[in-house]
Amino acid sequence: MSGRRVLLVDDDELVREMVSFFLTESGFDVTSAASGKDALDIIDKGSFFDIIVSDMNMPVMSGLELAQEVKNRDLYIPFIFLSGTPCDLSESKRKDLAVAECLLKDATLDTQIVNALKKYI
Repeated sequence: MSGRRVLLVDDDELVREMVSFFLTESGFDVTSAASGKDALDIIDKGSFFDIIVSDMNMPVMSGLELAQEVKNRDLYIPFIFLSGTPCDLSESKRKDLAVAECLLKDATLDTQIVNALKKYI
């Protein structure tokens, strides 16, 4: 997994730090953003990512809105969504927005994310 670039987007600083730590320890190259807008700014500056790991529910721009904006830029970057509640996306919506996984924020989140990343990138 060395060198695989992950854009991590979450408005909760503690979650960002925790997830960034275990992804880095697992060999991923992690860039963090505190909002969907910050993530788009990073992408618009020409940064390339293999996958985006994003909170679904954030103020100003949700994870789904971020995925739509990435799609509008004609970029195909798969998403792994994180949520405190079960993800309720139709299969067609998942395909349309390149959603690879929806993971529940719980005690096994670190293992879930690493396993999903290994599966999709």
